[in-house]
Amino acid sequence: MVCAAALAGLVAAGPAEAWADPPGVTTVAPGVQVIDGAKVPRQSVDASALEALIKDKKSLRAVKKFLKADAVTSVGPGGSTVHMYKIHDTATDKDLIAILFVKGDEIVDHLVR
Repeated sequence: MVCAAALAGLVAAGPAEAWADPPGVTTVAPGVQVIDGAKVPRQSVDASALEALIKDKKSLRAVKKFLKADAVTSVGPGGSTVHMYKIHDTATDKDLIAILFVKGDEIVDHLVR
């Protein structure tokens, strides 16, 4: 009876897809992710336009709308969340990584390299 109640609680919590890792990411333990960069999808964008958007808006919501993709996320320093995107710069034809340090919706620091 206890097992049935526990199972019912898991089913009531929501579908498994709600906890699914993004492509290229495997959660091996709570808070521990293994990232296979070859399997992480990349977005083709102009990196300078992305940099300008980040500096102008400082909004994660605006970046998500611009990139039209989910990020690989993890806990960052100082209570922030780190959002990482794999991008292909259409202006230089180079693959880059965009790393955003976010608190709430505000981008407090970033790196595009």
